[in-house]
Amino acid sequence: MRNPYEILGVQRNASAEDIKKAYRKRAKECHPDANPDNPDAENHFKELSEAYAVLSNPQKRQQFDTFGATGRTADPFAGMGGFDISDALRMFMEAFRGGGGDQFGGGFFGGATRSRGQSRARKGRDLRVKIEVTLDEILNGAEKKLNYARRTVCKECGGSGVAPGAMETTCPTCRGTGQMRTVRSTMLGSISTIITCPDCGGTGSKVDAYCKKCSGEGRLDGHEQIEISVPRGVSDGNYIIIEGKGNAGIAGGPPGDLAVFFEEIPHERFNRRGNDLYYRFPMRFSQVALGDEIEVPTLDGTTKKLKIPAGTQFGKTFKIKGYGLPKVQSKSRGDLIVSAFITTPTRLSKREKEIYRMLDKASDGKQAETQNEDILERFKDILT
Repeated sequence: MRNPYEILGVQRNASAEDIKKAYRKRAKECHPDANPDNPDAENHFKELSEAYAVLSNPQKRQQFDTFGATGRTADPFAGMGGFDISDALRMFMEAFRGGGGDQFGGGFFGGATRSRGQSRARKGRDLRVKIEVTLDEILNGAEKKLNYARRTVCKECGGSGVAPGAMETTCPTCRGTGQMRTVRSTMLGSISTIITCPDCGGTGSKVDAYCKKCSGEGRLDGHEQIEISVPRGVSDGNYIIIEGKGNAGIAGGPPGDLAVFFEEIPHERFNRRGNDLYYRFPMRFSQVALGDEIEVPTLDGTTKKLKIPAGTQFGKTFKIKGYGLPKVQSKSRGDLIVSAFITTPTRLSKREKEIYRMLDKASDGKQAETQNEDILERFKDILT
């Protein structure tokens, strides 16, 4: 799908109210019932409603702002897909519900969309799961399989909850309205009360027999395996919404959505701070004192040469540009920050001990060089 902000004609910082106003205005203009002679009206109406479905949902809007796409499939970049005219009409009715003077009475839909009774169908619950990702997967992107528990459609009844061959008839008690009116006399006169029909539970219909396998719910406990596309550069706590992969609905209701949160696995070598990677390179005292050229490992699997100047202090950092993590939806990458980590030998030979004593004697009486960098800042970089 195209950019939903462009479709609705609003800015990226538009408020929820501005988005709703823009949709209501354009939806009235391109509604199929208002344009019977325009064969493209339905497609324009669906596109407009699909854009509104994204931007009116805080989670989907955040996903689009972060990744540039939102989808019904496991691929977050596959586009919404499958958004039909019934979805568009539902979005239209929701946008105008409670809108005062914007109601159409017998205009659009002719008032035929309101059912007499309340359907048994209920939307399934949204689910939230976590999936672990490594820094290597964040660097290159990955396809991962996700297994999770969810309520699935009962195959015996096809999700309706009604036993095969059973008959569904209008409730004789409420005559299909799903409601009953009771009247009782009080000191102040007769009081009329509307209650839900006790015989049909407000559905307005009666069923001969419900499915025995799912007890009339239309769904069963199950598991599902789907493929998740890990976008390059995601961070711990980022998530994608996969529509229709939550719990199956009750009695044929629509399924809920699935929110997949990314959980970053710590790396044994590199630490992450934003899109930058930090690496502590263990160096010998002679390397930092005399200077050296070292080979620094990168997350890419290669090494980069880095020149260490003589007199490098403990905790000094060096930057290797472009060898950090990628930014989401960008070709640019963060940097690799290398800090000098001086190792202290634990076992010295007799000759090494003599050399260290000679060095210590040669420097005896000399005032230690004043450090220009705050030691606390150095430790912060080292311990990150």
